[in-house]
Amino acid sequence: LYFISYDIETCMSVSSTYHRDPKKEKFHNLATIACVTSEDEKIVFHRASMDYSDGLALVIRFLNYLNAERKKMVSKVPECITSGISFYNRIMEDPESVKNFSVGEIAKIREKLRYLQDFQKLKVYAWNGERYDLPVLYPMLITMLYEFSGRDSSKINIIKRGNGYMMIDCNNISFRDFMNYAQRMSLEKLARSCGLDA
Repeated sequence: LYFISYDIETCMSVSSTYHRDPKKEKFHNLATIACVTSEDEKIVFHRASMDYSDGLALVIRFLNYLNAERKKMVSKVPECITSGISFYNRIMEDPESVKNFSVGEIAKIREKLRYLQDFQKLKVYAWNGERYDLPVLYPMLITMLYEFSGRDSSKINIIKRGNGYMMIDCNNISFRDFMNYAQRMSLEKLARSCGLDA
């Protein structure tokens, strides 16, 4: 399985929007995004300045990198998966073929198709991403995903929980929180449980 882990660093910035209320003046402003692939390739993206346009430029570089990594990943997907996707897509796209199946059989075909298509989806994980990384990234990330999807909001899927984002999915890139797939513990304890230096 190929995936990417990322972490963001932020600087506290003062917002001119809330200049009258000193309690609301500061917010986390994205500064860097560091990534490591499941093949141990590492890269760090730095923001040129704290201007909003440079924040967008940082997110664009990050998304371009993820798209390039996804293409590399898809090129390594076994032929049996891509041929299975083609096979089930042909069935679902042909109205005459669909008539030959019951509602239950169509549901099974859709389930198999989703399962196979998931192998072409790049999973991008952050530790505590739901509560920190994704909410910080969200304004700029969602702006650029909207542009990257051809301004078609139906291509962007979001699962929200409270003030956090469990998942943001677009163009076969899926941002997730690894804490939702692991036992609740600190990142340090997780590293130690895997035999890594923490």
